[in-house]
Amino acid sequence: MHSRAQDESRFVLPPLAGAAGHRRARSEPASDPLARGSKLSPGRSASQIDVSKSPRWVARPECQRKVPPEGVLSMSLIRTFPTWSMQTGSTSSADTGNQREPQVGHGQSEGERMVVSDFHIFIRDSLQHIELMKKEHPGLPIFILGHSMGGAISILTASERPNDFSGMVLISPLVVASPEAATPIKVFAAKVLNFVLPNLSLGSIDPNVVSRNKKEVESYTSDPLVHHGGMKVSFVIQLMNAIARIERALPKLTLPILVLHGSPDKLCDIKGSYLLMDTVLSQDKTLKVYDEAYHALHKELPEVSTAVFKEILTWIGQKVAAAEESSHT
Repeated sequence: MHSRAQDESRFVLPPLAGAAGHRRARSEPASDPLARGSKLSPGRSASQIDVSKSPRWVARPECQRKVPPEGVLSMSLIRTFPTWSMQTGSTSSADTGNQREPQVGHGQSEGERMVVSDFHIFIRDSLQHIELMKKEHPGLPIFILGHSMGGAISILTASERPNDFSGMVLISPLVVASPEAATPIKVFAAKVLNFVLPNLSLGSIDPNVVSRNKKEVESYTSDPLVHHGGMKVSFVIQLMNAIARIERALPKLTLPILVLHGSPDKLCDIKGSYLLMDTVLSQDKTLKVYDEAYHALHKELPEVSTAVFKEILTWIGQKVAAAEESSHT
């Protein structure tokens, strides 16, 4: 189902923190078997990890906002930003947003910038956080939202634990490699360089292709937590591995899916969203294309970002209402 989004109603979600940058001041115990940067044992899935030994998550006051609809627990993975979850309870007088630790190699996480030993660590960390939120807010439907690389993480997380989620929202998701960047010669060169110069920096992201909103571009370029250096060869290899896993995971997805993408996106090819729509087995799937909008739809011109937030909230509200109606029949 393809349609154009033109609604101009306004709703503002919690502000999102910056991307790859400095290290966190707090250190995690070296004895923690799930310490950041650790590699999963061969053949061990993220769902097999003992969540009781997971790193501590920190609730941050600046992330607390009122966010409808009520009675929903959502986890969002926004590009290379820290992930955050929002929970709104129908019996609670104050709704809370609970931001979790930044992704490995990004934000204020420890270690080198743009370095992760295994892309699956992102999925592992997401599942850990989901388990903690399920214990804190039992019985609430869970929706996972991902933007850009966060879309790739969301897809793989949902495929790992499909019964945990009532739906998935993807904004400009990373599903396929850019045709210009993933030519056979460049892919071969990256694989060779990964053995000899894994920390070699490649081209950096042009901030002007992130959004048409100049204020958001200025905010992006001035954010001290954003890594403005080039993407490292080893990280590119991990992204390529993730894309290969996504290709295998898509045919297994059956949960409700909403995909939003800007037609001229230069960072995550919209062809990936079309491929997703053609491949997943979900009966409930919607793709909304925003003409002329760039990569970060939630940071786009006001008329676009407003429509995007309203579209997401309306879609989630419809899924929750349908589930409640079904449970009463």
